[in-house]
Amino acid sequence: MSIVLVGVLAAGFLWMPGDVAVEMLGQSPDRSAGALPQGGERDGEPQPREDEAPEEKFIRGVGPDTVTIPDIMEWQPDGSDFELGAVLADNEAYTRYTVTYEGSGLTISGIMNIPKGEGPFPLLVLNHGYIDPAVYTNGRGLKREQDYLARRGYVVLHPDYRNHAFSDKDSAADLEFRLPYVEDVMNGIYAVQAANLPKVDASRVGMLGHSMGGGVALNVIVAKPDLIDAAVLFAPISGYYPDNFQKWTTNRTEIAEAILGRYGDWEENPEFWNQVSAETYYANIT
Repeated sequence: MSIVLVGVLAAGFLWMPGDVAVEMLGQSPDRSAGALPQGGERDGEPQPREDEAPEEKFIRGVGPDTVTIPDIMEWQPDGSDFELGAVLADNEAYTRYTVTYEGSGLTISGIMNIPKGEGPFPLLVLNHGYIDPAVYTNGRGLKREQDYLARRGYVVLHPDYRNHAFSDKDSAADLEFRLPYVEDVMNGIYAVQAANLPKVDASRVGMLGHSMGGGVALNVIVAKPDLIDAAVLFAPISGYYPDNFQKWTTNRTEIAEAILGRYGDWEENPEFWNQVSAETYYANIT
């Protein structure tokens, strides 16, 4: 399985068995800076509400001392108890459900679009980009892609991630480089596979990730390359995590200082920052 990196979503994302072409578009961000810079823009990304501390239900297996991609490689997904909930929409092409599943001790919500017809249909997992959890709603993000792909004969699973919509809370996610979201989407695949839904062919799995969700997808395919068969990254964040930290985290002062206080910066502790950077493990993509 290989990866397609694109600046915009390809007009016809189709099932791609075996290897897919590797195409990298755009320039790599500047990596010359070392320590935490002052200020910085977030290009219009909504600011989370720092005064809203979610109630934490459970501490995951990947904790403060084990928060790297190699730890995800060794971690075993445990997704289970997948449930189709209320029907959110029903049209001539597909039925849209709210869904929940269990994984890493948490309940994760999302939506699933199931095409009309006999099936079984291949499974596509869609990872949304950053939306402030305070305003996020069930299944929000990538609505156009959810609709487009379901109308072309794919079951679409769109996980909300922890801390979003009806999912359980995990206050450590931001301090753990959002690797917990990687767990959530992996657990979603395992939960669907365990559910044996008659219209879902969960032996054929693709993934599409946008922006932050592109980073989630990239971490999935370097950590567990055999879990999915094809991937598309739609304007993803960088595979070198200090780029993302400088662009998106530095003006969230409390979180930025907590991360640097715990791990040091990439000049002080390059080994650690390499281990949270997907590009270190690109050779795993085969």
